[in-house]
Amino acid sequence: MKLKKWLNVVVELTKGNQPSCPICGKPTLDYGYKMVDEKGKTGFGIVWCKSCNHAFSLSRANLKNETKFLDELPKNLVF
Repeated sequence: MKLKKWLNVVVELTKGNQPSCPICGKPTLDYGYKMVDEKGKTGFGIVWCKSCNHAFSLSRANLKNETKFLDELPKNLVF
């Protein structure tokens, strides 16, 4: 059930909406991507709540130039 809630959050973020955290219910979600393979333009994404630090990761993401990249992952995330 938890996976489905996080996937719904990802869909809403890609639509430009600001959904609430599926764990604490606060509208304080953020996201970003880390490039793993620059040649293949692939990496992973992270969605996290800035209030409760719960997070969800997306593996094997196809990354485009306009993607929001992270220099560092936030500390103390709970997956």
